[in-house]
Amino acid sequence: MAVLMPIMPPAAFEVTRTSEFGWHFCSHLMPALAAYIVAERDLDDVAGAYDPAYLQYEQEADNARATLTDAIVENLLVPIAVPTDRPMRRMVMLIDALVRAEDVGTFKGLHRRMHFSFSELFQSHAAGPSAQAVNSVLEDARRMVDALVALPIFERWLDEELSIYHASTFNLLGTESV
Repeated sequence: MAVLMPIMPPAAFEVTRTSEFGWHFCSHLMPALAAYIVAERDLDDVAGAYDPAYLQYEQEADNARATLTDAIVENLLVPIAVPTDRPMRRMVMLIDALVRAEDVGTFKGLHRRMHFSFSELFQSHAAGPSAQAVNSVLEDARRMVDALVALPIFERWLDEELSIYHASTFNLLGTESV
């Protein structure tokens, strides 16, 4: 007589659930970031054109930045409910720091730190469908951050300005409990 024993770990039977934080991240922050990137690219396409239509592009970029800032603040106000929310919270903090960056050292350092420690800080190490879904969303967010960094508005910082860079920049996204 055969004994019925599952061979899959219990996490494999978990139902994919989206926390409130994850819902805000996916439905508010990600679309706002995408709209901001598109608006800034459009603004670059018409840069230098002395046309009244240019003002519309500038207004759209300003509105997209305000929407992104609101989405970041809104997302940071939502409490962390499950462990898979922690890497998403770190991604929100990274996006916020990149958008608000004032100098090249902070900006490039944060972007570099994201690439060096992506699997450590920006991925869920849990097992199951929810963790896989969060990791997939965070991979998309990583691509969007790369697109954000590639925007022409950040080209004003030259690589030789990296001499201003301080090692303390890497501590901005430390592994402290978020």
